[in-house]
Amino acid sequence: VISCKKTNRTTTVSFDDILVSSDSYYSTSASSFDGDGQLTSALNYVTSDKEYKAYYTSGHGESSLSSEVTSLLTKSRISTSDLLLMTATSIPDDCDLLIIDGATSDFTKDEVKLLSSYLKKGGKVVTLLAQTNKSMKNLYGLLKDYGLTVQSGYIADTERSYQGNYYYLIPNLSVSGDMASGISSNSVMMINSKGMTQSTPVRDSISTDAFMTTSSNGYAVTEKKQTQGTYVLGATSTESVKVKNSK
Repeated sequence: VISCKKTNRTTTVSFDDILVSSDSYYSTSASSFDGDGQLTSALNYVTSDKEYKAYYTSGHGESSLSSEVTSLLTKSRISTSDLLLMTATSIPDDCDLLIIDGATSDFTKDEVKLLSSYLKKGGKVVTLLAQTNKSMKNLYGLLKDYGLTVQSGYIADTERSYQGNYYYLIPNLSVSGDMASGISSNSVMMINSKGMTQSTPVRDSISTDAFMTTSSNGYAVTEKKQTQGTYVLGATSTESVKVKNSK
């Protein structure tokens, strides 16, 4: 039992959640220990009444959020809901984060207008890129507005790759803060990845920073050509905006 006198909030953590079990034909045994994660989540819950909401888009061939991801979101008091932008007139007011998880077909111009309006009002979007043969000019055009130009094909790296498999990338990382604790440039691997290059954002108020890149011996590989360069595998674009009625 975890409780906080100041907030008068209480919750419980089951031993079944702390000692995660796996079943075999003959028996059940503990396969992993999640005491840190469960107790940290419980402490966050009882010390604050703030709840968060994440929406994930659908209708464009997106991937489903894995159970590992939804479990981590739940621990952080983030509930999730599906959002079909094609039938929406706006992004919901309670949306703290919008996730675009591996869309394989393009968004319509009207859907991109919704995304752009949401971002201009201070919204937050995570976009994960997937390989696709379809034109993605609308979604990729929005990313270009924020200083990221998506490249064609897969990204290879002849210098930073896993045991000579050039499409198994071990990217250079430039990360900091508590969230990056314990992460090094040798502890992340990406397979069959899309890549980007940094370009000039559509507004001077937008700043773009890459936190994950290939070496200078990276290549954007298509059926017709291989183009050498340093490619962005992960980046953040940030814009300071004025929001009405905001403190």
